[in-house]
Amino acid sequence: MKEKIEQKAALAALNHFFRNEIEPVGLDQVYSLDANVFERWVRQSSLKKVQKKKLARILKPLLDASAIEGVVFRGATLVEDGSRVDMAILAIPEAFTPKLRDTDIFIIYADSDGDGNGDGGDNGDDDNQQDTCQYHRCFCANPSNCGCVTATQFNKDCPDDECSSDKDCGGSDGGSDGGIREVLGAF
Repeated sequence: MKEKIEQKAALAALNHFFRNEIEPVGLDQVYSLDANVFERWVRQSSLKKVQKKKLARILKPLLDASAIEGVVFRGATLVEDGSRVDMAILAIPEAFTPKLRDTDIFIIYADSDGDGNGDGGDNGDDDNQQDTCQYHRCFCANPSNCGCVTATQFNKDCPDDECSSDKDCGGSDGGSDGGIREVLGAF
């Protein structure tokens, strides 16, 4: 039986994972997601209508199965420019990873600065921005559970890859997600 991860430890692991994208968030900024909460979050988000439709199409297998689990970071501060965003971070159940390009987690950025343009606050034209991109980064739920996580990101350019296998992260090369699904389930 796996030991349940405490929320403070889970948040520390997530803050470390996103260290180059956002300033550390506090527990008061983290909200748990299920399918109903996620759909409501998307409806109320600042994402443009066309982006909401694309997102629904991409995540259709998860939405149809009510297989949404994850968290929202509300009012996270972007490292690159200090603007504020809301981020939904979804754990992709292993049964669905082949349908979503072998993704472990799916990350959605939405504007939270009040200008309503869905760009994370830079007031730029995001119509030319790709909808999704994918990157690989080490994730460690704890020092004995590290893996190379595949993240698909929506509505924001991706950072560079950090790893190509679990060995790059100090783990064995067994296809581990580093415990990210358990971490997201801690909230």
